[in-house]
Amino acid sequence: MQSVAKKSKKIFDGILGYVYRGGYIRDMKKLIACAALAMLFACTPEVQHDPSTNEEGNKVTGITLDRNSVTIKEGESVTLVATVKPDNAENKNVSWSSTDVSIVSVDNNGKLTGIKAGSATVTAKTEEGEKTASCNVIVEPNMAPSVTVSADNVSAISVVLAGKANLGPDSIVASDLEIGFQYSTYAGILPSNSTAIVATNADANYNYSAPIFGLDPATQYYYRSYARQNGQVVRVWYTLPVAFKP
Repeated sequence: MQSVAKKSKKIFDGILGYVYRGGYIRDMKKLIACAALAMLFACTPEVQHDPSTNEEGNKVTGITLDRNSVTIKEGESVTLVATVKPDNAENKNVSWSSTDVSIVSVDNNGKLTGIKAGSATVTAKTEEGEKTASCNVIVEPNMAPSVTVSADNVSAISVVLAGKANLGPDSIVASDLEIGFQYSTYAGILPSNSTAIVATNADANYNYSAPIFGLDPATQYYYRSYARQNGQVVRVWYTLPVAFKP
């Protein structure tokens, strides 16, 4: 970049040549005035363009959410955080919507609430530019299976376990539901150290039972009930282990 002195000299020499060639060398006042004007322009700094300080730079260019999927239970709430870009955007107003408010609702602050089991998409949209970002929401049934052992059916080598899955009528699709028991000699029951028995006789209210044979009368056993939903995502719910002895 040329220095101010070099730029001024170049402009001054140009003016001097023009005045001389035009025959105005005798008008020294005009020559001096032109030279001073040239110096003024040479010393004026260039203005750098800052896009963040004008109207164009403050326009909304996009929006993001802090998560693109979330799983909640019926009655549970979670709040999504929306970030409008750029950071210095003047209009950061955002509206929220749900594709199915009967499954998940959302308020003006991005707070989601699970209504019933299912899935829906929640979308945040900027007021300016209508930029959008979405989150897939899965609402799980708020179920807690409970079981009891019928003492009348306990013998030296067998037992009939009876259970009930506490499900609302709209909580889960019956064809998607697998219910049953796991039993083991370990108090800390795991799928890897237990035997699973699927109950196939559940009634309309999800009462079910399953017999277990070939037990050792000298052994302490533990069991728990489970309910498994196979849909978009496999979910399994377990009760706490319960002890029984033939």
